[in-house]
Amino acid sequence: MSKPNEQRQIATTLGLLLDDLPASGSVRDLDWRALLPIAQENAILIRLADRLAALDETVPDYVADAVAAERSRSRVALGLLKQIGRNCQRSGLAYVFPKGLQHHPDRAADLDLLVLVPSERVDRQILCGLPAVPKARTVKRRIARQSVYGFAGHDVELNIFHGRLGLLGEDRRFPKELLRNRRLQNVDGVSYRVPSPEDQLILRGIQRVWGRRSLRLTDVFYAMSLLRRSSLDWPSLVRRARTVHALHSLSCFLTYVNQIHEDVFGRYLLPPEARRRLKLGHRWGRAEFRAGRFRFPVARVYRRTYAWRFLAAVGSGDWAGVGRLGLLPLVATTRRVPEPGTS
Repeated sequence: MSKPNEQRQIATTLGLLLDDLPASGSVRDLDWRALLPIAQENAILIRLADRLAALDETVPDYVADAVAAERSRSRVALGLLKQIGRNCQRSGLAYVFPKGLQHHPDRAADLDLLVLVPSERVDRQILCGLPAVPKARTVKRRIARQSVYGFAGHDVELNIFHGRLGLLGEDRRFPKELLRNRRLQNVDGVSYRVPSPEDQLILRGIQRVWGRRSLRLTDVFYAMSLLRRSSLDWPSLVRRARTVHALHSLSCFLTYVNQIHEDVFGRYLLPPEARRRLKLGHRWGRAEFRAGRFRFPVARVYRRTYAWRFLAAVGSGDWAGVGRLGLLPLVATTRRVPEPGTS
């Protein structure tokens, strides 16, 4: 697919998902041979199919088959989350699902659970009655206080974070904020504990910029949808982002989201209050869609976000975070930073 055609396809896709088709877009121009793998990788296939069905538009049979298979996998993942949530409540564990439900009705390849208990000894209570199979406890996972489990017969993994977030568990303060501000999200009659809208954006700033080489279409769509429909408390959001050393990462992420929205829909997405408070602008470069994702200037972003996070951690006396942040450049230079999955 040529670059101009690819740009039109992605613009049309975002327009469909947001119920705001750009003037240059047409659902009849969708190239499903090229778009299907992008939609699957970016966890938007079911939502895209549902939106087309609402417009009385049909999809090719092979796309309908892929949608049906994805719905089946999504039901399995949702069932696991339901049981995990019940186990946590039964055990009296405070918990939150940081990301898994943001994709609904699509599903994430990996499910995430955050608890504040710093030991994996609680995992047995969390996984009671589930066919969980522990994955290897690598050095990186031990440092990050993260345990990973597969489930027999299912192609999904669960990441349990014990009081820390980040590549090496460098984020110690934000997990407490996530649990303190968590909300209930109802899905098919079941309530799940998820982050507040403001914390959802901060989480993306933390997890979708540092240690990554691209943004997924689903994260861009989710942020656009959230910013369009929610009345966010920007003073509180910026204050909390600064407290957890994430203001620059958040600013970088939202700069790209705003750029993409302006390119597709011809107007700013961020309100004036947000533009005054965040550190936006050309310092972050541009994000462009190539090879299935929005790519950004990695070296520039890493240098600036890392320097600001490190100095903020030193200034606040977060010495445990400083120690882990000190190891991050070594991790980045000794191993290929993976592309984000659909978690």
